[in-house]
Amino acid sequence: MRADAGRRLAELGIDRYVLRSAHAAAPATEAPARVSPAGPGPAPAPATAVAASAPGTAARVLLYAGTGGAGALLADIGRSLSLLRLDWAPGVEDDAAVSSAAGFVVLGEDLARRVAAGLPTDRLGACEWIIAGQPDDLARGAAAKRALWGELKRLARTLSARDAAAKH
Repeated sequence: MRADAGRRLAELGIDRYVLRSAHAAAPATEAPARVSPAGPGPAPAPATAVAASAPGTAARVLLYAGTGGAGALLADIGRSLSLLRLDWAPGVEDDAAVSSAAGFVVLGEDLARRVAAGLPTDRLGACEWIIAGQPDDLARGAAAKRALWGELKRLARTLSARDAAAKH
């Protein structure tokens, strides 16, 4: 396929799927994110990132994950965000990063409440949110994973439409 053909397909809204091959790079190993289960208190720890945004660039999407042993799931979500051409980073407590983010992917409702509690009210409605189940539950449920991947695609479409509207 020509180099510009993929870009043209994306502009038309057509998803291009490439089969995995035996030559594919081995997935990076990583430790699961650690978040204090206590309610109020320290901000959530960042999820381990695979190919996140380059340091120094503002991430448009922040990925927060609760405790659990689903490190492979977090790596898959990170790769999905990268394939959808979204600049992303693991969830951080840096106010500048949070205030510039256009979207949040949060795994776990309790964690979503804590993340949202740290944001100003006007930012809550201005951002796109994906709140999924706990990482362990997502790792076991095929239907929940399918729903999450669909929401990630919706997030990418919404943010690209915002960019297009901002350019005009």
